[in-house]
Amino acid sequence: MADLRQEEKDIKKVLSDKAEEVSKCEMEIMKELDEQKLDSFKGNAGLVYFSEKYDVKFPKEDGLKEQLREYLEQRGAFGAMWSINYASLNSWYRQEIEHAKSEGQYLDIPGLDPVMSKTLNFRKG
Repeated sequence: MADLRQEEKDIKKVLSDKAEEVSKCEMEIMKELDEQKLDSFKGNAGLVYFSEKYDVKFPKEDGLKEQLREYLEQRGAFGAMWSINYASLNSWYRQEIEHAKSEGQYLDIPGLDPVMSKTLNFRKG
């Protein structure tokens, strides 16, 4: 049993080291793509590309909660949205932002402070 636990510990260390290497490599690629003002790059090994994702959280302050509640009521979504979880709120928000973009509008939902995260993805080619 002790040997198996040590082997597991060693494997986790190697995995952690590799994850750190991958992270550093991704940061270098992201920096280079940003500097070149590229959203993607196709090379011999495949395609690297950025994806952007917005996340929102329920507001903690009472005033902001009230603003969000009023916004949801105006949209007729208060009953369905008020007691939802984080994933459902974000799914709904992303649908709202896509709808606003398709209408050429800017989306500002009272009480929600979206945070955009940019990630690097890779597809073998």
